[in-house]
Amino acid sequence: MSVDCEQQLSDELGNVRTHLSPIKAPYNWLAANVDHIRSTWKGFPILSTVDLDILGLEKLIYPRFVACTVAHLKLHAEDDLLANFSRSISTWIHSDEITLLQNHRSIKDTLWAFQYRFRNNDREENSKVAGRINKLMQLDILSIATRILAIINDDQRRKLFLAQRGPKAQTLLDLLQEVINVSELDILRPPMLAVILKLSKHSGLYPASLVLQGISPQGRECVFGGSYGDIWAGKLGETAVAIKVTRVNPSHVKDGMKAFCKEAIVWRQLYHPNVLPFYGVWRWTQGSGMSSRFCLVSPWMENGNIIQYLKARSDANRRSLILDIAHGLEYLHTFEPPVIHGDLRGPNILITLDKRACIADFGLCTLASTLIQGGDSIQFTPSSSSFNTTNELWLAPEFFKPQESGKETPQQSLATDVYSFACVCYEIFAGHARFSDLRHFFQVVAAVTGNLRPSRPSHEDLDDAMWKLMDDCWANDAEARPTAVEIVKYLVSHPAPGRSEKVPLKPTQPLSSSGSRPPNSMITQYIIIALVGPTGSGKSHFINTATKQSAVVVGNDLESCTQDVQAITYPHPDGSGRRVVLVDTPGFDDTERTDYQVLELIANWMKETYQEHITLTGLLFFHRITDGRMRGTPLRNLKMFEALCGKEALENVVLMTTMWDEVNPEVGVARETELQDDFWAPVVGQGRRTARFYNTFESAWEAINLCSTNCPQPLQLQRELGDQRKELKSTTAFLVLKRWWEEVWAKLKGKSRRWKGKQPST
Repeated sequence: MSVDCEQQLSDELGNVRTHLSPIKAPYNWLAANVDHIRSTWKGFPILSTVDLDILGLEKLIYPRFVACTVAHLKLHAEDDLLANFSRSISTWIHSDEITLLQNHRSIKDTLWAFQYRFRNNDREENSKVAGRINKLMQLDILSIATRILAIINDDQRRKLFLAQRGPKAQTLLDLLQEVINVSELDILRPPMLAVILKLSKHSGLYPASLVLQGISPQGRECVFGGSYGDIWAGKLGETAVAIKVTRVNPSHVKDGMKAFCKEAIVWRQLYHPNVLPFYGVWRWTQGSGMSSRFCLVSPWMENGNIIQYLKARSDANRRSLILDIAHGLEYLHTFEPPVIHGDLRGPNILITLDKRACIADFGLCTLASTLIQGGDSIQFTPSSSSFNTTNELWLAPEFFKPQESGKETPQQSLATDVYSFACVCYEIFAGHARFSDLRHFFQVVAAVTGNLRPSRPSHEDLDDAMWKLMDDCWANDAEARPTAVEIVKYLVSHPAPGRSEKVPLKPTQPLSSSGSRPPNSMITQYIIIALVGPTGSGKSHFINTATKQSAVVVGNDLESCTQDVQAITYPHPDGSGRRVVLVDTPGFDDTERTDYQVLELIANWMKETYQEHITLTGLLFFHRITDGRMRGTPLRNLKMFEALCGKEALENVVLMTTMWDEVNPEVGVARETELQDDFWAPVVGQGRRTARFYNTFESAWEAINLCSTNCPQPLQLQRELGDQRKELKSTTAFLVLKRWWEEVWAKLKGKSRRWKGKQPST
């Protein structure tokens, strides 16, 4: 009965229809959204004892997920667990709206944790539950996006939102990108993209999901140097990549960083076979004392740009390549919001391994007619950056006479792209740029503004129909030029004589470095578990066993193999769609670093994740059951662990014993009991939980599942570094470490005095 009630509630909460637009009327949409949840709830008498209004639905993000979780706990749990959940909600609704958005990840993971209380490991049932909740999450993400639009529509709230800096801005940028990633919510992409660009422009940051790791530049010099940056060859794993190193004027670093962020963010949204794929952003640090360089990474195109390709392949079908470019331009111009490329020319058209043309280099792109409420334009209008002596041969006449349009600086438009497209067509047929024979800049300006035409190249693929299209695109009046959609239709209806046209490629799914779209973290629950313990206690082996891969190096001697904090992600095997992140940390007996250096390494990781509002779902403390008693190094690790966690987070800890295959079972059980009674209970209390790792996939996941329904909790060290802004040497963990070594030193001095006292006098 309870399962049927939950399913029916989920179905009805997901069945919502409204004529209201979240973009045009966000306040009204949010009110209607809450009203629908209330009215649906009242249709279930079994839930009537819970008053949703007390929970403050108007202030909550994920309101449908909250309602489903309340119903789940009401139908399956004791009242004290429901009261515990209500306290979590009370904490959320007393936060301001921006803080609530910044905490969206921990709120979502807490809801998932409560949802999986009292559920079994039935893969089919878990998959159905996840499917129902994911459907509701789509509506909740829509409500989050609408809430952001409501903030942006209000002058004071918008200023506060755009004033966020550092980690707070980073969290919001990541949230905005995650909303854009939800393909079912494409209607919200234009306003969300406008907000993300504006916040990026103010903060000088970009979404963390764009960042790549593991890039290896090849060679000692760049393979191509341009006016805006250098192109290096590189590798991403085994994949050949192009690394665009943006060139920034030292006196305009801030503006250069804004332009870099804009190019990365816009390019990240574009997925089409005739647009060069974007892999991500890489920060290139070449050595100590040298500043980092920010790079854009894309696939390496062995065939080079279209001019290079045609010189090597004179028999290539030029009309087919032009149609490819037209398809790419059509995609950009019909994108929501439309994208103006701003720099169409031969060197920016690359040829794929399949010998198809794709548009590259979005450094001068602009979003057409994109505004944030209140008249605050999101335009990145190029001035000197697009109007220079390197690309004047491809510029439309309006760039040379901006005063006619009442503008002080040249303005890009969809029509200027069309003009440049015709110039690229001329390059393709002639082998050189239009008017490249004119030696002086003023001669080029006179020719372009005078509406002159270059001589027609003699090439078999350039017939009268093609020349007419190019002439139409060169019209002095921008409004008289055809659109990209019209260009594609014209080219398809006027194929080159005697040429068979290639079938246009179908739009591709979004690309990543792995070739597929990553799971959307707005929907997916991430169970983040830290593994802590001395070197050789089996942390790395545990991860490799749980993930069925050699993700972490395992040390078989006394050398510490966990050199840094590493995070490995693996899908939960129960079919729920949840993803588990196992975080491997170095022990405080590292053979290459001092205890303080290890603490500093862990502290930096914890501080950075806490600033991103990422909190741990659980912690596994590893101990070798082969050790007779917990003394020396293991005891030091336990004391440090207690100081790192603090009282609240210790509720999410599991004592993980390992190496059971190396000890007599009866001896092992006796040692486990001693550990629990003498060492573990004083730290964790009566609620202590233990697990045994038998070097099997099943035993690893039994331990992980002990943590999977925890509510994420920040550690004491995270609160001290983040909330209290303490220096590391003022934290509880450091003081414990300091006291430990002071006691060790005192014992050593005492032994030394006793030893000297026993020496015979001479």
